[in-house]
Amino acid sequence: GGEGGAGEEDEETHDLLVEQALFKSFDVLVRTQLDAVWHLTGRKTRQLVADLATLRKLLRHLGPLDCVTYHELLLALTGSELAKGAMAHRPLWMLMDASHLVFKHARERVYQVDGDARALAEAEAEAKGKGKGK
Repeated sequence: GGEGGAGEEDEETHDLLVEQALFKSFDVLVRTQLDAVWHLTGRKTRQLVADLATLRKLLRHLGPLDCVTYHELLLALTGSELAKGAMAHRPLWMLMDASHLVFKHARERVYQVDGDARALAEAEAEAKGKGKGK
């Protein structure tokens, strides 16, 4: 207990190291650290904690699941997250630049596409994406 000096603070944040995120329930550790002030946290902070749980789930299932099942899990998970709220409340991890890599690599593990076909598919996907923005 106590007032919590700098040493205690360092001890509490030690568990929040990035290396620990791969081997522990990092989202649970973050949530535990925030429990005392959870009622004061904003929607974005709460969403980030939820996103940590989602990303850990994806990481946890990457090895044990075959590529087809993993791809289906990813699609189902993202579909259910999007269904929870409007696009304005889209999970923040999906808005990150690197998020497309999760989908791309999961899809490529299922659909083995040669270089020329992949380039064509990527060009078509990019063209469709640009068309939606207009």
